[in-house]
Amino acid sequence: MSRFALNHIREQKLRDPHAVMEHASKLGFPARASLSSEEDLAIVEQMVMAACDVGDMETAEKCVSMLKKRFPDSVRVLRLRGLILEASAGYEEANEIYDEMLKRNPANLYALKRKHCIEKAKDPASSVPSLLLYLDNNPSDASGWYSLATLYLSLNDFQGAASAFEEVVLLDPLDAHVHCALAECYYTMGPNPPKGFSDESLTIMARRHFSEACNLKRGHIRSLLGLALSAKASVLEDLSSYPSSSGIGANTSLVDLMTEGKSRVDEKEVGSALHSFAARELDDALRAAGDEPIRKAVKAMMEKDSVIVKKAMEEHRKKEDGGDDKKKEIKRG
Repeated sequence: MSRFALNHIREQKLRDPHAVMEHASKLGFPARASLSSEEDLAIVEQMVMAACDVGDMETAEKCVSMLKKRFPDSVRVLRLRGLILEASAGYEEANEIYDEMLKRNPANLYALKRKHCIEKAKDPASSVPSLLLYLDNNPSDASGWYSLATLYLSLNDFQGAASAFEEVVLLDPLDAHVHCALAECYYTMGPNPPKGFSDESLTIMARRHFSEACNLKRGHIRSLLGLALSAKASVLEDLSSYPSSSGIGANTSLVDLMTEGKSRVDEKEVGSALHSFAARELDDALRAAGDEPIRKAVKAMMEKDSVIVKKAMEEHRKKEDGGDDKKKEIKRG
């Protein structure tokens, strides 16, 4: 029964160190492990990682010593030894092991990643170069880019975080949470992008990714709130440098609005429609969540914002109508 449980944990890649140690102890491991049995060796390796998690360094060392006898030159055993040193805060010794692994294979992604983890444990700010080095060798690792983005966020570098989240979106475009995180970076940076970062308003970019997050995960409260705020900001923002066109109305679908970048549309009309959509969906989502006090507070805020958006749109439409009349007069002349 214990062997079955350990095998299940390995196959499903579960992390339950206490269960691993309990079942392995019932089997008499590591003392009764057979170095000629592949299953026993897998259990011993499993025990090393579990022992590191629970802080049982003595058992971890015994297991690694057994594996080293069977595989004296194994890189896999070196990896386990490095993990034990990291768990014991022996960062310098662990770094030496990973350096040895990189000498054997300069493209060893595991060693590069562990070196970054050591740097991050010592000083998060100084760990950025090591993570960038890892990503240079493995640019398709979405989790690595996500780690870089969260690291930049911890350093209040929203431009760096946005660039990293953009890479995650390219690798995993169907993750609503990543779209939401990227949108939050754009929104936090403000409407004007840093020089060389983008030729488009960051408010519009934030609104677009909040929209995509809402499309991928309906009822996601954080994305809906971000969409409402960014949509309002896009209505109030000076977007005179952007072209406009008609065709956005009360019956325009959310899907059409979210493909706004593919056509020349009036960004303020898009913002007004999206704000109305977000306010309705947000109210429904909060009602479904059963948090009535928060729902009422948010609804009151949305109603105030709706008045502001409505007034801004009235002024915008008057201005647009006046511009159209002038164009007609010029044509007649």
